Amino acid sequence: MTRHVTPEVLSLLQKAVQLHQAGRLDEADRLYGTVRARAPQNGDALNLKGMIALDQQRVEEAIKLLKRAVQVAPAYAQAHFNLANALSAAAHVDDALAH
Repeated sequence: MTRHVTPEVLSLLQKAVQLHQAGRLDEADRLYGTVRARAPQNGDALNLKGMIALDQQRVEEAIKLLKRAVQVAPAYAQAHFNLANALSAAAHVDDALAH
């Protein structure tokens, strides 16, 4: 999903993913934000930042980010799955089923 990104943005995204996998969520979240500032249409950064928001019980923020990820990358199956989970967490079951 990291198409159309500069080497710098790709490097930042990879570092953010490493931090995310290491459980350093606040640092990863900030770095995903940096990626989004430099590449607003990056579906990976939107999706992963949304997942951190969901993990931290910021459900409405997660839904907003994940909807944007699906919007910029409609074929991104993982983003649809994550959006469905976030919508389900917010008791929006019918909307969740659509994804």
